[in-house]
Order: sequence, then C-alpha cells, then structure tokens
Amino acid sequence: MRMLHTAAGCLLTVSAAASSRAAETAQATAAPPPPATRPATDPASAADAVAAVTREYDQKMQEFSEAYRNVKTDEERQKLFAAQYPQASRYSTRLLQIAKDHPKAPAALAALTWIVQHDNGSYPSATDPALDLLARDFAADPEVRKVVTALIWAPRPQAEGLLRAALEKNADRSAKGTATFALACWMETACAWAREMKAEPGRTALYEQYFGKGALATLAGQDPGVLGQQAESLFEKAANEYGDVEGGSNGTLGQSAKAELFELRNLGIGQKAPEIAGEDVGGKPLKLSDFAGKVVVLDFFGDW
Repeated sequence: MRMLHTAAGCLLTVSAAASSRAAETAQATAAPPPPATRPATDPASAADAVAAVTREYDQKMQEFSEAYRNVKTDEERQKLFAAQYPQASRYSTRLLQIAKDHPKAPAALAALTWIVQHDNGSYPSATDPALDLLARDFAADPEVRKVVTALIWAPRPQAEGLLRAALEKNADRSAKGTATFALACWMETACAWAREMKAEPGRTALYEQYFGKGALATLAGQDPGVLGQQAESLFEKAANEYGDVEGGSNGTLGQSAKAELFELRNLGIGQKAPEIAGEDVGGKPLKLSDFAGKVVVLDFFGDW
C-alpha cells in the first residue's frame, strides 16, 4: 500500500531620455549601478527564492545520480552517498524560513509542500513545523490535496492535525475526499506502529529518534484496535461519498478504499488466509488450502 520539490529579479523602468543618459554614463564609468531588487515582502521575490532552492536541490540530485551510475563497488557507493547525496533537510530549513516570511502566499504553499514531500528524516526536522503552518494557513486551499497524499506514512500528530483541518475547512470535494482517504491510511499506519511499539518495547530509543518524545508518547498511548476501527470507518466514508474522485493506488478513491477495506477485514493477524493458487518451483499446481492445519511460510518479494 501506498508518504513538495528563486534568485531575486529586477524591475527597472526608465524614460527614453533616461535610457540615453544611462548609456552615456555607462561609457564614462567602469561599472554600472546595481540593479533594483524586489523588497523581501514581494510575493514574486518569494516565488523566485523557492524556485532557486528547489532548482539547486534538483541539480545536486542529478549530479549525484550521474556519479552513482559510474561507481563500481559497494564501498565506493557508500562513500559517494555519504559525501554527495543531497539531504533534503539542508534545503527544507531554507524553504521553511521563506514560508514563515511570506505566510499565506502561494510561494509559502509551494515551499511547505516541497518539505512534506521530500523531508522525511528523523526528528527533529522541518516537516513538523511545515505541517503546522499548512494546517493553519492552507487547510481550506484546494491545492492542499497535493500535500495530504504524502502523509500516509507519517504517523506524527502534526500530520493528523493537517488532515483533520482539511476535512473540517476545505470545501473542495476532491481535496476533502483525498484528505478522508489519506486520514484513513494514516490511521492504519498509526495502528501498525502502535501495535509494533507494544510488541517491541525494547526499541523505544529507535522510535524516539524518528518520532520525538512527544509524538512517541502520543502514538504509544493509542489503542491499535481503536485506530483500526477508525481507519475502517474512514475508508467506508471515502468509498461511499468520494468513490468517483481520482486518487489512491487503484484509480479512484472508491476502488482504493475498497482494496484497503478488504485488507483490513481479511488479511489481518489471526484471520483465515484467503485461498492462494499457483505453481510450485517445479511447475506443479498447488493451493494454500492443501496445507490446512500445517505451518506455512509465504515469502512475497519484489526486485526494483
């Protein structure tokens, strides 16, 4: 199943006579005067700044990818990754500041979206404050639907806050439906994390590194059963009320939600496994039901 990418410009207006004088001045002086720049509060300047940061990141990533293709050994790959891989966190802090300097501006939405889509690093990161700003300033914006789909694998309280804010404030049907489905997925993911934390209490330090103490305490205190029930209810809502909206992994929210409901209701721990039919390594037909009453290990794998 199933977790966003400017240099200052200048504007100079002069009359024809002033242009002539400027040309004469340029011949008489060694260097022209510096160009006028937009004020820091100019939305166009903010958009330029966001574009510059994301363009820099894309360029660094392209350079890294080209270098990675040319190395031969695992040791060289590890060294290259450590030295040249462009960590999103180095760029998200700059984008977060732009968003704070230009609240509610389109450039702020673009900057915050990039952060959520790219920076999934360990706590603390710019993602949590970015989610708070999105919930405060952009929950009612139809474009927030592009953000919420990245929150499925982010079981942090700030992600839940943004999703619920979008459900409450957004009047756009597509955005509202997408937020409903995303919150259901978030609940399902949080359920799995809460269950794992209860089963593996010795890994608290690892969880704390990823979530932070506050978020960890909130998540660890959740009842996995209740989270699962809430996820199921939200998937039903997505299927029944927003079934025709495009989204999810199966074309529409309706199809995607139904697939998730099947998984919740039929593939959970302790439930009877559905029939599986195929061929063994020797080409002979086999069915899972042929092994009823026996311990069976099923290995699903993929190679990307």
